[in-house]
Amino acid sequence: MKVEALRVIEKVVSKIAPGRAPSFIEVHVIKALEAISAGEGVGRIKLSETLGLGGGATRTLVRHLRNEELIEVSRSGIVLSKFGEKVFSDLKSRISEEIEIPKSPLTVGAFNVAVLIRNAAGLVEYGVEQRDAAIKVGASGGYNISL
Repeated sequence: MKVEALRVIEKVVSKIAPGRAPSFIEVHVIKALEAISAGEGVGRIKLSETLGLGGGATRTLVRHLRNEELIEVSRSGIVLSKFGEKVFSDLKSRISEEIEIPKSPLTVGAFNVAVLIRNAAGLVEYGVEQRDAAIKVGASGGYNISL
């Protein structure tokens, strides 16, 4: 069974109860899965620091990840579940490594990178959403080129 990772990520960031919408976005979920997959159990505080989110947002993110059965939480930390490993594997197969872009008139920051996401051009409408997502996680700006 092929896992549709992007749909799972969308479910994680969606609102699950009355009240405010989550303050984290899809990029935070991907970064969380990456951080969790890198070790033998990561704590919420370390995850919060890695993602640049506050404690409350991190708790909510962990709850959403657990609701989608992507992670398992124990006293030794947070680890990916088997399903979480499948989702993360699917994501890794679709997202290229970062490629450093040299400074030019088209770049907006001192350090510039590009990332290719395979088979996702149909999900891009105007590119503004991707730029906004980049800024929310600390970028100076962003460009989107769909092929």
